[in-house]
Amino acid sequence: MSAQITTARARATIRYHPHAFIKGALGVAATALLLLNATVVVADDSREQALHDHLQTLLAQPGTADAAPQETSSIQLFYIERDYAPAWLNAERIMGLGELDKLADLHGLNPDDYQLTELAQRIDQLLYTDSVAELATLELLATDSIARLATHLRLGKVDPVGIDATPRAADAEPLTAGLLTAAANSASLFAYLDSLPPDTLLYRKLQSSLARHRALFEQGATWPLIPRGRTLATGLQDARVPILRQRLGLAVGETGSDVYDTELAQAVADFQAQHLLDSDGLVGRQTVAALNISIRARVDQLRVNLEWQRWAAMPEHDEYLLVNVAHYTMHWMLDGERAWSTRTQVGKRQRPTPTFKSVIDAIMTNPPWTVPPTIFREDMLPQLQTDPDYLQRQQMHVIDRSGRPVDSATVDWRQASAVDFAYRLRAAPGAGNPLGRMKFLMPNPYQIFLHDTPSKHLFDSDTRAFSSGCIRVQQPDKLAEFLVDRQPDNSQERLQAALAGKQTRYIGLDRPLPVVVMYATIDLDAAGELAIARDLYDKDAQVLAALNSIDEQDRNAVLLAISVPLITL
Repeated sequence: MSAQITTARARATIRYHPHAFIKGALGVAATALLLLNATVVVADDSREQALHDHLQTLLAQPGTADAAPQETSSIQLFYIERDYAPAWLNAERIMGLGELDKLADLHGLNPDDYQLTELAQRIDQLLYTDSVAELATLELLATDSIARLATHLRLGKVDPVGIDATPRAADAEPLTAGLLTAAANSASLFAYLDSLPPDTLLYRKLQSSLARHRALFEQGATWPLIPRGRTLATGLQDARVPILRQRLGLAVGETGSDVYDTELAQAVADFQAQHLLDSDGLVGRQTVAALNISIRARVDQLRVNLEWQRWAAMPEHDEYLLVNVAHYTMHWMLDGERAWSTRTQVGKRQRPTPTFKSVIDAIMTNPPWTVPPTIFREDMLPQLQTDPDYLQRQQMHVIDRSGRPVDSATVDWRQASAVDFAYRLRAAPGAGNPLGRMKFLMPNPYQIFLHDTPSKHLFDSDTRAFSSGCIRVQQPDKLAEFLVDRQPDNSQERLQAALAGKQTRYIGLDRPLPVVVMYATIDLDAAGELAIARDLYDKDAQVLAALNSIDEQDRNAVLLAISVPLITL
């Protein structure tokens, strides 16, 4: 009876503290499990067999037309491997389920994705019935929640491949069944699931910053807004100075001085460096915009960047290349550490570099450059239609679709259409070629590759979005040396001979290097501190929307097939 009273009190708090209710209800129900002896370890072998049989029957059902068969088949595989023995029906595991909402919060995930309220309600029913059907339903509901959370922690919830970000489809990867098996065999469900995301300095710093900013938000804290106005420089007097000092955590002083002094200028320069702005100590439009980001927006940004780190993680590879488009950087990752880094140039805002995973499987030295359709249509055709000498100045020539040269004088450029143009424009290898001396091939559906560039001076810019989508590398020679050095034949002589010549050469790599092209607006700077980049492509909002979305049909796919009505009291 006392357990029922406690449960009733827990129900009364659900409107105000849903996660506290979940944890409390699960704790009460775990105690009830012990009292009722409703565990899989029972003296009655026939009851245990009945539970096994019921699980097998439920998992054999085809479900509904809207079910997610791929994820369901992962769950089926998990139970087939354990001969349909329940995994979660004991008091310790039930208590572990009560920690899942906390775990989701720690990693910036949405606890509502994991059916914790439904779990609490199902477990609550064990106070009134311990039927085999109810136990089987609870078991599969817990499995579905754990499978979903484990997959999100290990792979990420969002699939950001390409230009747009969408929620990851639930699929039947053997990985999901393996995650469930490991979770069932773990000493601590919480500790195991908590170990699935990347164990890196960046991830831990993002988590710490998320906890700090979330606490500020929940306390109702706000940052003062800096009004727009003239650019502030040392020595100027302005009414916004006390607000700015408050925003940056500096003492305002009893008199509330409105003079922009050197101390404030240094604090502004430090803030600018953290946000990848020109560290000139001047408060202009971009600096004001960065200062006026709300605490809630920062919480969302931190959640998004935790998700990027989960998606980009490559625990199965001890060596890979990591390109961060938002920070214009590339890192050679070795055993989880950045062994070498260089700058990059990436796609313009109107021609963004997509995100994807691939491998670098070849190097091409002295490459020609065939103009992509978008550049031909939007950039070159208008020039050709008004300037007959354009091709000559650009050191380009016309070829047909078989690669044979065509006299450009025979082409009627004024009548040419980008839609059905029969020819291609190509720049021969050489110093002025847009691809420079080499390009690095990596199969992908976007025709994106890494390459050298003659525009070396652009690497000195803080914002380096200059390309039409491909990724320009500041130190291509070093990258090529690293790639060749890891090959079985270590053919550095072949690479140097190819670079010394003028002919196009193709060097295949017997050991391709995995590459991740990601877009994370928060990364580590050279000192190992969090640095925040401008969201050039407005991609954070896309990832956040996908991260916050809840697909009810997908989430309830298993439940539709196994539904057992709740008892109405």
